[in-house]
Amino acid sequence: MPKGEFAVDGIRIGANETRNLRGKFVSRMRYQIPHTAIKHITLFESITGAMARDCVEDNESVAFVVEPGDMGLAIGKGGSNIQRAQRSLGRGVWVIEHSKNQADFVRNIFGPARVKNIKAMDDKTVVVEIKRGERRGMFGRNPKRIAIAKSLVKRHHGVEDIIIKTI
Repeated sequence: MPKGEFAVDGIRIGANETRNLRGKFVSRMRYQIPHTAIKHITLFESITGAMARDCVEDNESVAFVVEPGDMGLAIGKGGSNIQRAQRSLGRGVWVIEHSKNQADFVRNIFGPARVKNIKAMDDKTVVVEIKRGERRGMFGRNPKRIAIAKSLVKRHHGVEDIIIKTI
């Protein structure tokens, strides 16, 4: 077997590929996930049954990016899975559904606030327009969530800056 490859269930795959729980091969190693985040992802997946792509944390909360279509599994009936994850992790949990489309991913991050418009100024900057009353609904009173949102958009779509405009 060539260097950098290994076998999973008798199938050779490259060093940057893994098989997710649904049996699909995933090859998306564009960023590194810290060891503690991998532990959080494993715990979150075991509690919810949803596949998590990424995890970003700060002192007060943990944000998980889940596969498209897994949002219902992640939340659970009446938010039960989120509550169990919060108790297990000892901090707030924020779940975001991934999208290959940059505008949809940004819209998912800023939910449940109603985003009026998303404009890509260039490859590195996105402008998000919201109504004046919706700003608090985006992140609550925690400005650290804006930093988490920026890091997620940078990791998944290469956007350096998000500008939030109220209209």
